[in-house]
Amino acid sequence: MVESARDEADGVIRYVLSANRSLSGREAFWVLAVAGLVVIGIGAGFAVAGLWLVLPFSGLEWLLLIYAFRASLDGGRTREVLTIGASQVVLERGREAPETVYRFQRAWLTLEWIQPRFRGYPGRLTFRSHGRQVDVGGFLPEEERMTLFRELQQILRS
Repeated sequence: MVESARDEADGVIRYVLSANRSLSGREAFWVLAVAGLVVIGIGAGFAVAGLWLVLPFSGLEWLLLIYAFRASLDGGRTREVLTIGASQVVLERGREAPETVYRFQRAWLTLEWIQPRFRGYPGRLTFRSHGRQVDVGGFLPEEERMTLFRELQQILRS
């Protein structure tokens, strides 16, 4: 998801890029709770039938599902804030607060769209300056990334 805002007073443009989270933390909890009841119920049914070894593996399966949901939800909190000023472009990355900050001089910044080598792979939006290359919006769908590329091209040209 891409949100943009322009400060009319000083002309600074700010883009906030965030991953699309289709499931909230509370919804994930309920999905995991229902899945846990089903998985443990099936394992308990096999245990009652004498196949008790199924029960620990069903619990392990549920723990693996919890881990996968947690990793997915954690990755969904990633944000990138792109601030374009008159002389400087700043890219901040992080989850709760900026963890990594990249600063570029606007005059030296090159915006590139890198086509993938193989069909079916997504293209990449990158900033280049003074030997550094930074990918932008890797978690965005390719259509949104391409739209952002076009907007940034127009802004950086002016």
